[in-house]
Amino acid sequence: MNILSLILLLLVLVPNISMAGDRTGKTPDSGADPIPPDPLEEGVAQAEVAGIARHDFVAQFSGDTLFLPYLSLCDFLRIPAGISSDNSTLEGSFPSDQHFEFSRRSNTATRGRDTVSFPAAQIRLVGGELYIEQSLFFRVLGIQANFRISKLTLLIAQDERLPVVQWSRNHQRYASLLLDKTSPGDPVPEISVNRSLIGAPMIDWTISNNLNSRNNLSNASVGIGGELLFGEAEINTSAIMRRGAFGAQTPLVALNSWTWRFIAPEYSPLRKVTIGRIPVAGTQMYAAEISNVPIIPRGGFMEHEIQGQTRPGWTVELYDGTHLADVTRADSLGYYSFTVPVGYGTIERLLRFVGPYGEILTEERRVQVDGHVIPSGELDYTVRGGSERLAAGSRIGGEGRVDFGLLSRLTVGVDGLLRPSAYGAITADSVSASTFATIWMGESSTLGLRYRPLSRLFSGEISSVTPGNRSFRLSVDSLSLRDRSFISTVSANIPLGQVSIGGAGRVEHRGNGYFVTATPQISGYLAGVTAFLSTTFARAVGGGGGGEIDSAGRSGGVQSVFRLIATPLRGTLVSIGGTYDYRTRSLPLLDMTGYLRLTGFMGISVGYSVPNLQWSRGAITAQLELNFAPARIFAFADHQAGTAATTSTMFAQGSVAFTGNGVLLSPDYALGRSAVVVRAFRDRNGNGVRDDGEEDLPAPHARLRQGNTELTAEEGEFPLLTPNMVWVLDVDRWDYAPEGLFPSHLRYGVFSSPGAAVAVDVPYVEGGDVAGRCLVAADSVAGETAGGHLNGLRVQLAAVSGSALYDGEVFADGTMLITGVAAGEYRVEFDRAQLASRRLARVAPEEIISIGGESSRHPVIRLRRAE
Repeated sequence: MNILSLILLLLVLVPNISMAGDRTGKTPDSGADPIPPDPLEEGVAQAEVAGIARHDFVAQFSGDTLFLPYLSLCDFLRIPAGISSDNSTLEGSFPSDQHFEFSRRSNTATRGRDTVSFPAAQIRLVGGELYIEQSLFFRVLGIQANFRISKLTLLIAQDERLPVVQWSRNHQRYASLLLDKTSPGDPVPEISVNRSLIGAPMIDWTISNNLNSRNNLSNASVGIGGELLFGEAEINTSAIMRRGAFGAQTPLVALNSWTWRFIAPEYSPLRKVTIGRIPVAGTQMYAAEISNVPIIPRGGFMEHEIQGQTRPGWTVELYDGTHLADVTRADSLGYYSFTVPVGYGTIERLLRFVGPYGEILTEERRVQVDGHVIPSGELDYTVRGGSERLAAGSRIGGEGRVDFGLLSRLTVGVDGLLRPSAYGAITADSVSASTFATIWMGESSTLGLRYRPLSRLFSGEISSVTPGNRSFRLSVDSLSLRDRSFISTVSANIPLGQVSIGGAGRVEHRGNGYFVTATPQISGYLAGVTAFLSTTFARAVGGGGGGEIDSAGRSGGVQSVFRLIATPLRGTLVSIGGTYDYRTRSLPLLDMTGYLRLTGFMGISVGYSVPNLQWSRGAITAQLELNFAPARIFAFADHQAGTAATTSTMFAQGSVAFTGNGVLLSPDYALGRSAVVVRAFRDRNGNGVRDDGEEDLPAPHARLRQGNTELTAEEGEFPLLTPNMVWVLDVDRWDYAPEGLFPSHLRYGVFSSPGAAVAVDVPYVEGGDVAGRCLVAADSVAGETAGGHLNGLRVQLAAVSGSALYDGEVFADGTMLITGVAAGEYRVEFDRAQLASRRLARVAPEEIISIGGESSRHPVIRLRRAE
């Protein structure tokens, strides 16, 4: 298929390839098939009229030419056509009564009054079907089309003259037979969250030692977490040993925090309960929290129109990555529109505009919904509160937030805060409350408004992030309705290739004066050097007293921050940066750093910083980094020039996670994270459950997918996953094929429970290849098969219970082959669009076949001609 993709790429780059002459050496009027100049390859391609119909066919490829089977496409487009008895001429009517003809004797094609000559090598007759080179086919008939390389798909525009378009619009009740818009893909696995009374623990550890001329401080901390009481528990402790100049030791052991959290993702009234020592209003205290905010992020919950204007009659294609999501045609004024589902996060879409003469233009579109927008009619809340005992009494604190989806693009809500006082007393300044609204304005623009009635402060913000990461933000951070003072900021960023320009501005107004700050900046990668330059212009305007308008006494100035980073050799990095004050004409700070990676797990760095270019007062720092599989170690040292002050620090960290397969050691912290462990066993009784005495198998190759994130594991272990997310687990079914074993479930839904190692048991059962036969019956009597109708037809076996889904293919003689099928009961399924385009239908009832012995691996599937 790589060779076919290369050939298709050449065809797309040179869409109107024509032969210089007949390279076959045969006379074209002899009626014999020309000898191909290069060996031909066959591949199953797909023709598609977007939103109307799809059709699979066998296309042929030579060294520089793509041939399309004309009769199959005529049948697909519902164009009357036929081949003469001597196989020399193909003729028909397109569109309406306009006659067209391809002649293999004269090497000419006519449509209406137009005649086109072509080399004999651009047309072939193979197996009773006429194959015509791609560019000739569309040049003669005037059909607008282009090729999608990634999936060998021929995209044909929705031309009103096409009979298939007219037929479909006159017979809307048959539209679902022509094109099933729900792609057959793999079934979505069910997700279940199972927590235990007590589970295997996870441990984080940290050891550090700080040594200077006055004392020695040693610190060790341990965090233990895991499943407890069907929830997740976490305890963090530390031990400190301080040794003074006279040898006195001061040990201190403390319980820093503890929490217990219960999560119920599927229960909407209450999804999370947390108790323990948690932050409340910015202060750690013993508290409780309840919330119904979804643990699993919401998927698409609204629709958005991507619309615009191009040239009239152009075809507009909408791509999701490399996948063609939809196609439409601009109207007589050039307007077009697509409807896309959106949810949280960012979705990137590519628009491709195709003109009548092969012109191609592209445009990127970004759709980004603010995270504070929730679906219409839904309500989210989070409330937490607690108290803490002090020497002079106790103090309490609390906070809460409620969001309500008033409209699909408008979310309103309230929030409140009770700040804990150091003396335990509640004052007017301790309480704050506000109302807010978030409006999604479409594409990637959001408007947020907030009002605090107690302090009579208003704030608002409008932001947008366009394709190419061009961003803009304008906000009123604080507007007092009492004295009309305000703070407003604006920022923007525009990437220009490898360079990005932008900046920020701030205007502060108090009394009669203003303080204005502007910070333009530029960054980029040029000639192997990454550069950053930012200059801040600040000035006080009005207000009297020399322009000082606030307690900080700012009066303005100009200062630049710069940084240059280069990698002269592989594994090295050199950085030079600092600040420059234009008012004092000095460098308040200049620092230089060099990094060298010695091996795959060891690196050293050395830095030197100079204040005000006084080299005698510079400070030198050094760092050694060791990154092993079970731990990460850092050693720091810094020395101030001209003094005896030297400080050194040794720091090490790591984690231990216990799973059903043993112990996972990692240099990263594991608490609050999740692990997935894939285990395999021989399912001797085929019940899909690990029973006593059933043999363990080595873990299979597996893949975890979540959105655009994809992880692979050869030994079945996925440590340190992001918690509270839904992952799709795919198992490689070929790991034990030499032993005749195949997994009876290929795909699983996994919820990454925090603080837990989720074990997935994969049952393997005996199986093999399924070689069946597909028959086309007349009047329900099995018998004849037709290669032109069956060749390339996709067939699937879907497990009656479970998620296994096996793909196969039907060949010209009606035989079908599906490889690596595990024992079990399956439904035989076809693509409804394929059957409809070939005028075939299933013979009821639907077949259920049982795979378990040699005799059951040869099913016979019957189809019939559809009227």
